[in-house]
Amino acid sequence: MSLKNGKNRYRIKAGAKANLYLEITGKREDGFHNLYSLFIPIQWYDTLDFSLLKEGKTRFSSSDPCISENNTVSKAIEKLYPYRKNQTELQIHLIKNVPYMAGLGSASSDAASTLSFLNDFWECGLPREKLEEIGLEIGSDTPFFFYEKPCVIRGRGEIIEPIHNHGKFFFLIVKPKNIHISTQEAYQLISEKKAYTNQESLQKKMLASFINGNSIDFADSLFNGFESFLIEKYFFFKDLKKYFKQSGALNSVLSGSGSSFTGVYKDLEDLEKGLFFFKQKNIKNIFDFKISFL
Repeated sequence: MSLKNGKNRYRIKAGAKANLYLEITGKREDGFHNLYSLFIPIQWYDTLDFSLLKEGKTRFSSSDPCISENNTVSKAIEKLYPYRKNQTELQIHLIKNVPYMAGLGSASSDAASTLSFLNDFWECGLPREKLEEIGLEIGSDTPFFFYEKPCVIRGRGEIIEPIHNHGKFFFLIVKPKNIHISTQEAYQLISEKKAYTNQESLQKKMLASFINGNSIDFADSLFNGFESFLIEKYFFFKDLKKYFKQSGALNSVLSGSGSSFTGVYKDLEDLEKGLFFFKQKNIKNIFDFKISFL
């Protein structure tokens, strides 16, 4: 989260995430699923504007008319309202830039950024652990966004282990514009097939190569438990993975429950070639895409 302060107005950038590794290890008694995943922050941002209100109660608006009233920012406002000591009311406006239903966690990031800002502005005084607890009630990915660094995620999203990587990684995130996948749809596929995995040896290889900055071994370890099932349903994903290979990516993987994919490139030169390739492929404006670095 980054903050710009103007007269009676504050602007925050809420960054998205990509999953470079994701296993669904089982279903819990509470109906959620346990997972093992590597989350990374990416440089693809929504923007939140906070303006002081002279009258009325704190309210939410969005640049995207498709955002429902039951959105994550409104939930964050409602959750934090009882804790406030500063009674100033706000107009909160979301400028939506990150695609939704893409596996990039933008709604969860918007919630976490709102919780962080309001906790300070309203002088709630809540520790990060409490904000994570509140965030988890809004969405399973939300606690991650209080860390702003790569993390291994376990449980349903509440067990978070920050990871420091040595060396540089280069990514291209591509979202097909006409494919939107709900989290519920993806998990239903896994549940129906009981396709739970827990590949400990692959997890160790992935994590060691990520920490050591070995992009070739790391790319070879990419995995997403949803990917093979969603490729069967959305045939274009096969073409998209071929495009990544043709663009020079070492490998590519579905992010979260989709529908975006992340390509891993050896170096900046290869990433720039990959970006040029996808720009050429995007003559008909069928993709959203963004480069990102670690």
